[in-house]
Amino acid sequence: MDHSFAAWPPTWALRRSVSAAEPREHTASRATHDRRLRAGLLSCLHPPQSSVPSAPITDMIRWTFHVGLIVFATLGAAMRSDAQAPHGSPRPIREVLATEGTSTVVTIAGRATVGAGQLQSSGFEIAVQDTSGGVRIFSRALRLPVQEGDSVLATGTIKRYRGDRELVATRVLIIPGPRRPMSPRVLTVDAATMARHPGELVRVSGRVVAAGHSEGGRWIRLHDAATATTGTVTVWVPANHGAPIDLAGIRTDDRLTVAGIVTSYQDNVDDPIVWQLVPRTMDDVLIIAADPVWPTWLLWSVIGGGTAVLLVLALGRLNSRRHLRTLRETDARYRQFVSLTSFDVASV
Repeated sequence: MDHSFAAWPPTWALRRSVSAAEPREHTASRATHDRRLRAGLLSCLHPPQSSVPSAPITDMIRWTFHVGLIVFATLGAAMRSDAQAPHGSPRPIREVLATEGTSTVVTIAGRATVGAGQLQSSGFEIAVQDTSGGVRIFSRALRLPVQEGDSVLATGTIKRYRGDRELVATRVLIIPGPRRPMSPRVLTVDAATMARHPGELVRVSGRVVAAGHSEGGRWIRLHDAATATTGTVTVWVPANHGAPIDLAGIRTDDRLTVAGIVTSYQDNVDDPIVWQLVPRTMDDVLIIAADPVWPTWLLWSVIGGGTAVLLVLALGRLNSRRHLRTLRETDARYRQFVSLTSFDVASV
């Protein structure tokens, strides 16, 4: 038997499954084939000495090539096995939120209430909701075309960023199937109520009591004027929001209906928690009653016209008084003249 490398490689082709419809192509038993396979592997790692002289450089290159093929195939199989490893069993979102602060890897399943590219333009961020609650999902490495209503399976750990809990995902899978968008839950503008629905898609209605800018973004504070509560909620559009939302035209005392994802904000540990509502698109912000605003030129025209009318009336009244006083003085002089004339006539 020739043990030189010229006889290599051994036969690596796997057998096809034998059925009644196919003829047998090999007559050797499986045990004999396995022994030959093991012998080939051992010979590849420890090549036997050949009695026929061969070029050592060529033999070394050929041996290195075959070893590299074996290592590459082994690593490829391991990587495929890891990539195809199944997710853990999904758990309710409200349950996995309690694992915050630990390194527990959790898996959740639900419907996407926000598509990729809406909440953030620079990273992957979506929101997922099931029957128990909702949570934002964030990743710097993943890029998936998740759309609202998609069925999503996500794995990662629960962490808190600036006061808000999120699932830092290591794996996200879109389950094939029809999209089923979820309807927002209607809530009142109250901090305690918002705290019971973190990460969920909700809708509130209220009156604008304040507005401003912060960190390049824009915020609006709503107050529920329909109830006796004094609670407020902040509508927040960050600077890196993915979908264009323009709140510049909204003014104080406007009445709004806003839908979005409930988030909490706490920059420092000692700071109070501020409950926020982050809209997805401009369609989530609806002005139901706007405070009337007069154009500046019309306002000044009305003021100027009113002032002119008042001035004319004042001058007219002043002239009337002057004429009346003149008439009274003339009447008095006439009466005095008549009385003097009557006295002179009587004397004659």
